[in-house]
Amino acid sequence: MSRHFFDCEHEGRSVRVRLGYDRPLDEYFLHIEFRDSGADDENTMLYASINDPSADTTKLSYFAGVLAKYGIKVPSTVFREVAADAFYRVGNRYVQHFEDGRMVEPTLN
Repeated sequence: MSRHFFDCEHEGRSVRVRLGYDRPLDEYFLHIEFRDSGADDENTMLYASINDPSADTTKLSYFAGVLAKYGIKVPSTVFREVAADAFYRVGNRYVQHFEDGRMVEPTLN
């Protein structure tokens, strides 16, 4: 699966947005996780598509709406790259995105 992440703030708390493409399931997913919660904190997730019964995991536009609902703006590179991963059926990709459009992808040895 491909995983693209972006760190930002939501209502004064640090969050990590993970948007990606699951190749075996041929669908998208979104997680918004609080980064300042302890590992035993049951409220670490602000949103997880797996817990959203109305999620249309076949459309990136659905997740753009979820992010807008929470007032979270991610760089356009996140959506562009996840869409490309789905088009090319890419898996095992992990990319960090930044506000200025930079992307960091670790090299695999």
